[in-house]
Amino acid sequence: MLTRALRLADRVSDAALAAATALAIALIGVMLVEVFTRYGMGRPTVWSYDLTGMLNGCMFLFAAAPALRRGAHVAVDVLSRRLPAAVAQGAMALVLALLLLPVMLWVEASVVSRAWRALLSGEVAEVSPWRHLLWPYYAGIALALLTFLLQIAAEAVRSARAALRPAAPALG
Repeated sequence: MLTRALRLADRVSDAALAAATALAIALIGVMLVEVFTRYGMGRPTVWSYDLTGMLNGCMFLFAAAPALRRGAHVAVDVLSRRLPAAVAQGAMALVLALLLLPVMLWVEASVVSRAWRALLSGEVAEVSPWRHLLWPYYAGIALALLTFLLQIAAEAVRSARAALRPAAPALG
């Protein structure tokens, strides 16, 4: 059961990577349209600046879960180099994941609440001449953070397994 849940979290991270890739392609497309309309036609768009910011923000957040899954996140080398390898890989990763989980749960709840309020109120960007609805952006952030939260939980379970696994006897 636990192994199936970990595989599901990994599949969610794969989907998040696909979403980040799609957002990167959309970001390139929006920028190409803006360059063409601005310099080729002399008519800049009113929406490209806002859209590139939203696409870039969501793309970055959707890439967090797959980066964590692949170990591409920043490690605390100052601590990990001073500890035995088994402790650095298992217990330290578990402690960090358990410290991060409640913070990410709070952030996720806050963003979901913000997206919901923006949907109900029809909130628009006040500082943008485009005056676009904000709830799709907030919902994208909430979904991206949820994928990261799931991967943090999966990595915490993996770290706990590694930390609790009996050490192999030293040969020699």
